[in-house]
Amino acid sequence: MKDRTQESNRALKNRLLKAIRRGEVHHGYLVEAPKTVDKIAFVKWFITNMVCTEGGEEACGRCDQCQSIRHDRHLDLTHIRATVEKNAKVASVKDEEIHRLQERLAMAPAQGERNYAIIEDADLLTVKAMNRFLKTLEEPLPGTVIFLLSTNRWGLPATIQSRCVPLVLEKEENQKPKKNWGRSLFKSLMAKQPYYQLNGIIKNMPKEREALLLMLDQLEEALEEKLTDSFQDPGRERIFAWIEEVEKTRKVLLGNGNMTYAIKHMTLTMRRES
Repeated sequence: MKDRTQESNRALKNRLLKAIRRGEVHHGYLVEAPKTVDKIAFVKWFITNMVCTEGGEEACGRCDQCQSIRHDRHLDLTHIRATVEKNAKVASVKDEEIHRLQERLAMAPAQGERNYAIIEDADLLTVKAMNRFLKTLEEPLPGTVIFLLSTNRWGLPATIQSRCVPLVLEKEENQKPKKNWGRSLFKSLMAKQPYYQLNGIIKNMPKEREALLLMLDQLEEALEEKLTDSFQDPGRERIFAWIEEVEKTRKVLLGNGNMTYAIKHMTLTMRRES
């Protein structure tokens, strides 16, 4: 007998596949799920089914369009994450990011028929960014599909919620929890373990780009928690420097650089600054 949450998530996917076939794709989707559910993977699944050139019932996963989405190199996909700026206590999605997104969405698609945007941690939009983004939802450009990701959609204003289709994902009970490699690396760095031990953690990490990007998210989350828990700690400058290293490494991974070297270089730099 299938798990009820598996059936719920499968039913949701089936509804979205039907919407694609009928040409009824909405301009805005609000994806809500617990932190343990991979919302990015779900959104990429949805987008690949819109861009795939060779699929049948679902995306093939092999064509250039599918591979471009999977490896974060599709020219029509913009991905925004919340970041922590120096001297700030919490992460947020800044107005400048939304402004750049608007400029990109105003351009014609370069690789397909639509422009796509993913905004992680949508409930962390600043007030100014929220007001700017609302204009994008109120007057959506043709061929634009925007995904807002959140663990709690009720944390967003009603004006945002009302202009998006809610997609609620459930954690499947038989879903195995993924090892938190980022937190493991964080604990080892805070314990000032020698580099050969840190390198041992890196060697055991998954080598896929998406898994390493998830590891960076986990590491950054642990660093942000450290900032929040120790506001008066004189070591905060070191944490800010580490967050900057994480963001530099993320850019290398998204730019198709040498992933293993980038992770090792980041870890070595952090170890030297500890």
